[in-house]
Amino acid sequence: MEEEQKQKESNEQNFDDDAGEASNTALYSVIGHFKSLELGPRSTILEANRRRTTSYYEKAREAHEQSLVLGIHSYSSLLRKRKEELKHLLFYHREGKQSLRTVIVMLDSMTQNVLSEARQKILQPLNYSWDMYHKGVWIPEINMIPNEDMHVTVACPWWWHTMRTGNHELNKDLSNRLRQALVIDFHHPFFLELERIVLLGGKTLVALWRTVGDRIVEVEEDGSNAIVVCDRHATTIDPMVRLRREIVKCFTSDNHEHNFRPLTHQHRKNQASLDTNATLTEPLSKTNTNPPPPIPPPGKPVRTHTIESKTPGLGSGDGFIHTTLCRLPLDCFSTQDVELEPIHRLCREATATYSGHRMFVHKFRFVETTGEGGDSNPCKNPRFDVQIEAPLKVVPRKTTSEGSVIGDGMVSSSGHNNSGVGLSSAFERNALTTGRAPDLLLHGRREGLANNPGGIEGLFDPPNSGN
Repeated sequence: MEEEQKQKESNEQNFDDDAGEASNTALYSVIGHFKSLELGPRSTILEANRRRTTSYYEKAREAHEQSLVLGIHSYSSLLRKRKEELKHLLFYHREGKQSLRTVIVMLDSMTQNVLSEARQKILQPLNYSWDMYHKGVWIPEINMIPNEDMHVTVACPWWWHTMRTGNHELNKDLSNRLRQALVIDFHHPFFLELERIVLLGGKTLVALWRTVGDRIVEVEEDGSNAIVVCDRHATTIDPMVRLRREIVKCFTSDNHEHNFRPLTHQHRKNQASLDTNATLTEPLSKTNTNPPPPIPPPGKPVRTHTIESKTPGLGSGDGFIHTTLCRLPLDCFSTQDVELEPIHRLCREATATYSGHRMFVHKFRFVETTGEGGDSNPCKNPRFDVQIEAPLKVVPRKTTSEGSVIGDGMVSSSGHNNSGVGLSSAFERNALTTGRAPDLLLHGRREGLANNPGGIEGLFDPPNSGN
């Protein structure tokens, strides 16, 4: 019996630690060289998944470093720490002075049920309670994300900033900029696939996602009768990496190709300063209508916008895509020591059970929150909330030798033409390709652009004064 226990511990250690470290020998790694892969707006799904899943694997190994949570034997100290934890979770909401703006994708009902079931099974051995006065394991109710609020974070345009006059108008500008970016850069619907479930750092239970797309495995010489497989090894552009990069670009770039003015906090602050200076010096210099921005002092580092540093997977460069399910308050967990190894084991089992589940991403939600839902739930009573749909992919129109038009319709997520007519080439069968498709003809009849087939103005609503 004792030998079996030692063998079990050895097997678990092989998952967590590099055995080669003890013998100072280098181990061969299948994924080691993917750590240095830099993801950009043209990275393929294959490249992005290799980078992000390498990061996921390392985070899963690091999670095992937190395998024991020491208990707080003094009940009075435990209660004091739990009250401080709740105060910290609701800090921004109780202050009532700052808000956070984020872009998220809501999970569909079936995906919610899958992850909720996995969460319930993983956390069951803890026998936890939401009651702060419980002497056993305590998890605040606010840390357990409700099913209907489960989401994937896409970007964080504005981190926590003080709410000022004109806040609602700013929200409308930001949401309309997002809508325009989705349409102008052709960010079509795409799929996410569940990669694994991990207790990050031993305290945050998350579902980690990868992207999938179409790849052509067999095609005739004339481009017909293509066999298309949708999986994680697609050679099309990774939709999530590209989406995040171009959202950042449309909010921060001074030289955007569509002449978008930057909408970051720092740019607006600089512009307000320039406007004030222009007003004070107007009698002396009426010709200087567009003065250059101030030059930072020598040696002073250039500030990084929060949308770049706080957007998941962008600042780290690993394409991280996650859904937070629960946070464990390890500093005030229980009066007794708690072993987390059973939780790590159940995470691996849940990964084996639920990995491969897919979710269709076609709607984005822009919300402003004051933190009423805690650190990980911006969906509870948001101050501003708007939903934006991704533009459907349009099939290029082709004219046959007889003069008839084929392929005049939208492509569904399954790769079928809604018009009922077959597609004319393997390229057109690729329903999930992102990026600027050549020979694109917009649906003039549907969008009211019959006289302007190459235009995009009708695909988004300009800012308005309505709510």
